[in-house]
Amino acid sequence: MKPALYVLCFATVGTGAEASAALDHLAAMWRACDEDPFTMSSPNSRLGVGTDLRSGLRIIKGFEMLAAKRNPRPGGLVSALQFLHHDVVGVAVCLAPNDPNKGIEDWATIYRDWCGAMEAAGASPPEAPSTVLGEVLIFQSLCADGPGMAARFAPEVRRCLPPGATGLTTTGHWADAVCVTDEGFALWDAADPLGEEGVRRVICALVPEPAEERFDGWAWAAGHHGLTPFQRYLLHAAKLRFEYRVHGSMRPVRKIREEVEDEVEGLLSLHEIISAGTPVPAKSLLEAQQRLTMIETRSAGLLDRITRLRELRRTVQIAEMNLSKPSVSPRLEPGDQAGTLFDRDRKLAEWLRDSIDNDLDYLQSIHERAHRAEELTTQRVAQAAETQHERLALLQTSVLGALLMALGYIQATQIRVPLAPPLRWPLLALLSGLALGLPAGVFLWFGALRARGPYRAFDLVAVGLLGAAVGYFLVELGWWAATGHSAPAVATALLASLGLGAFVGFTAVLDRRRRAATWPSRTRAR
Repeated sequence: MKPALYVLCFATVGTGAEASAALDHLAAMWRACDEDPFTMSSPNSRLGVGTDLRSGLRIIKGFEMLAAKRNPRPGGLVSALQFLHHDVVGVAVCLAPNDPNKGIEDWATIYRDWCGAMEAAGASPPEAPSTVLGEVLIFQSLCADGPGMAARFAPEVRRCLPPGATGLTTTGHWADAVCVTDEGFALWDAADPLGEEGVRRVICALVPEPAEERFDGWAWAAGHHGLTPFQRYLLHAAKLRFEYRVHGSMRPVRKIREEVEDEVEGLLSLHEIISAGTPVPAKSLLEAQQRLTMIETRSAGLLDRITRLRELRRTVQIAEMNLSKPSVSPRLEPGDQAGTLFDRDRKLAEWLRDSIDNDLDYLQSIHERAHRAEELTTQRVAQAAETQHERLALLQTSVLGALLMALGYIQATQIRVPLAPPLRWPLLALLSGLALGLPAGVFLWFGALRARGPYRAFDLVAVGLLGAAVGYFLVELGWWAATGHSAPAVATALLASLGLGAFVGFTAVLDRRRRAATWPSRTRAR
């Protein structure tokens, strides 16, 4: 007798898109309370708060009643509350006509009216979206007290629960898993037999007639002092189930492990080449740097995932601790509690905690291996780069030394070089340009240096002057070979400028392409 439906929905206080979608559903619930046949248009004078849904909320310490309204008709208890509990905002709706002439078969009517009101309020479908922490439907009814009450009424509870409320395609055996509190409340968790913890939770409650007021105080009669014990329990259970869904939405650890191990194996192949004494060309060094950057990016992703899992584990631990508090979790009558509401939550917390711990162990192991490969690669690349630097330095020293030795020998032996007068200054400019620009040019062109840093301007100026000297020498040489005279000043300036621009442009383009080929993963990460 006196069938009733309690609807609770919890959402996290926030400003993002997901928080906005969750708050939109709470607003639809609040509007649905104004629809027929509920018409909750009167304020709740006992609570002394307004009837308008509050928005723009912030996290608080403790509890605050935000809004309340009710149906003014006497006899029934048809009312709604909006509350703020720390970082959670919730709406609780009580649909209890208190008609002693109706029984639990009228659960379907109350639920149909609620779905119609939600659709009229703009919620389609009427179920809560995945962005909320959780939604709870409690189908409650009074019944005659007596020994074996739960077992006697279990078949009727299974038959009368609206199928659309749970979304289950089969009845399963949920009605066989009942727990009875020391107050005599019989509770069923109409859950998926496969253990899929969705957004909506449906609970059936049968209450002995003498315990009606005690059940109201345990499950519904919230006031300014805070949530009732069962409401607090359902809130913490909703957080736990939400974290279960968050954990399930993360990328599988196996895929992350495979991706990182592929990069590590690529690095190890380079180590084998270097260990065998094979010279490492510039291209191999660039590929090593690219792989190293990819490892760094993967490692950053690993660290982010590890941090998120640690936060998730802490949230699960807090929810598990709150669920086990005596002030929240009721005392149950002795008996087999397997598969019951409280047993499922306890097992879910244990499974989720163990699963997160396993993921953390795997990810930390992967990260340590990647970090060791990164350190080894950094050392090897530095050694190879140092070797290449030495070879390039030897190359430029040899070239410049040969030039200086030739010039010194010419001066010492007073050899007269048959050099035409128009080529003397161009040759001097070319030799000076080689002495100034060749060291920087060799390192920049072979990838041993980058065209950046504090010496960027000097390096590019030196390379540019080398290009100008080459252009100056070539135009004078060509003009002298063709005419026997010096080139006009306009032609000399033009070719020298072209040589300067060509050398600087070539160096800049080469450096840009090398950076694009070496750091693609870092660019994508940004």
